[in-house]
Amino acid sequence: MIVSSLTLYDPPHIKRSIPTFHGGPFDELISLLEFYSNSILLFQTNSYLFPQRVFFQVTKTSLVTIKLCEYQLRRCVEWRNSCRTLSDVGPQGDLGSPDLLQSLANSIATNCVGTIASFCSSVKK
Repeated sequence: MIVSSLTLYDPPHIKRSIPTFHGGPFDELISLLEFYSNSILLFQTNSYLFPQRVFFQVTKTSLVTIKLCEYQLRRCVEWRNSCRTLSDVGPQGDLGSPDLLQSLANSIATNCVGTIASFCSSVKK
């Protein structure tokens, strides 16, 4: 999953503005992934304040989150492939637009896989 997420990830370029789609079908999921990322970073920076048993729960939750992200991405791709293309209305009107799916893939790569990889590398030290 990590390899495929990083392959799908389209890093933002400084000169290129990333379009934001407010009200898109994945906004709630992206917000949840951002919350998850912030929670992991909070635990990572303050892990000495938590009991040792919390570390196991965070690790277990990270594994489940990666599996859920993979499942959700597969379901979104399957849904997208089953939809007819509405290219004449543009990305704002087409809920199956690849741009919207790209924003979800970017969020999974950054907020889920990237944060968990950072957490794992900090734990190794």
